[in-house]
Amino acid sequence: MINNEPVSSVNKSFNLFGWGGTKIKQESASQPQDSVRIETGSNNNQEPVLKPFPGLSAPSSKSDSPQESQAVDISKAMDMLFRNDESEIISGVTLWSCETEGAITGAPGLSDSGMVYAGSDDYSIYAVKDGKTEWKFETGGAVKATPCAGPDGTVYAGSKDGCLYAVKDGKQLWKVQTEKEILSSPCIGKDGTIYVGSADRNLYAIDNQGNIKWKVPTGYDVDSSPITGPDNTIYVGNRDGKLFAIGEDGKVKWKTKLGMSISSAPVMDKNGNLYAGTLDGNICSLDDKGKVKWKLHIDGGISNSPAVSEDGTVYVTADKGGVFAVNDGKIKWQANVHALTGPCLSPDNTVYVGSSDGNLYAVKKGKTIWKSETGGAINSTPRMDSQGTIYVGSNDFKLYAIRLDDGSRENETNSLSGEKNIQPENTIKIEENSVTIGNIKLERRSAEPRSE
Repeated sequence: MINNEPVSSVNKSFNLFGWGGTKIKQESASQPQDSVRIETGSNNNQEPVLKPFPGLSAPSSKSDSPQESQAVDISKAMDMLFRNDESEIISGVTLWSCETEGAITGAPGLSDSGMVYAGSDDYSIYAVKDGKTEWKFETGGAVKATPCAGPDGTVYAGSKDGCLYAVKDGKQLWKVQTEKEILSSPCIGKDGTIYVGSADRNLYAIDNQGNIKWKVPTGYDVDSSPITGPDNTIYVGNRDGKLFAIGEDGKVKWKTKLGMSISSAPVMDKNGNLYAGTLDGNICSLDDKGKVKWKLHIDGGISNSPAVSEDGTVYVTADKGGVFAVNDGKIKWQANVHALTGPCLSPDNTVYVGSSDGNLYAVKKGKTIWKSETGGAINSTPRMDSQGTIYVGSNDFKLYAIRLDDGSRENETNSLSGEKNIQPENTIKIEENSVTIGNIKLERRSAEPRSE
């Protein structure tokens, strides 16, 4: 191993990207700083051929030397590095990670101020900004669901101790005790009323001073998070598989049986259609009167909320594994990712899911296009902000901010250590199975070069 020392040139035989006898040189000072030169050596005296990766052409047959070098932009090299012959997966970049003292299983809550809120199994609510904990508030039980932030910065979160907490700047404003645990994320109505479900089988409406306005018995535990429609109707499911529509006065407008337990929030599209999944594998579409428009059975329970795009495509994950795109009750495509979370949908219809293998995956049109590794299984549904940064919790006790590498890596951190990975631009480090150029690490692949 060569120590990490600034050097002007390195010329060493190295099997990079599966090529035998590959050499890497840093360009001279007159060359662009963001490029390296990859030169091909020969194997068994045979002329080398550069074929394994798209974007890097082989030496021209008209050249004077079969070893004519090929200059490759580092950002392109990184793009190629994280691809493989079958799925062409590239790697995302961890901007930062923030450590808690317990697993984060609920989706993070986002605010317009850039603050990210997360509940943890360590009984706490965390407020994090730019990777630093701004405040931490301890409840009496694990916080399994998403905290919800109001317009004045008050954060509402339920806990397994059965309480809904209102917290601002890390200090408790009030709490409301229900009779059993709260696994439901609260939502806020237009008038500031907070709605939350409880395992005591009730949906609660609570004003912003902590007073219970009403509660509606549903007959079974309410693990599903409620949502509100344009007219402030509240929609919520229960463990009996019924979806309820409840007016802001606490009166039930309708209820529709969809299957077994509904354990996650329904979603509504721009036309007022509702979508909900059940634990026996049904994904259902309903109109705003509670009439089922279509129902599709998917192998494996659906315990997470679906997502719906502008064109009406519904994206859903199955507990047995798989990401599905559904349109009008028919499957458009399926991706074989063992997702533990619900889908997070970007404006370009890329689907982000967390997996049991500790990776955050980005899936588009049924194909995994990139991934980013954490240190534990991901049960937390990802959330994306307006800048395209994705926030997700992991069972490694960390909250992550991740995005696709756009070539600017000054904020990159190691996804497992949380430490900065910045290296001088003129530093090259060669190890047995990798080469690091500045802040870019190129790793050897064991796969054979693909043939034409």
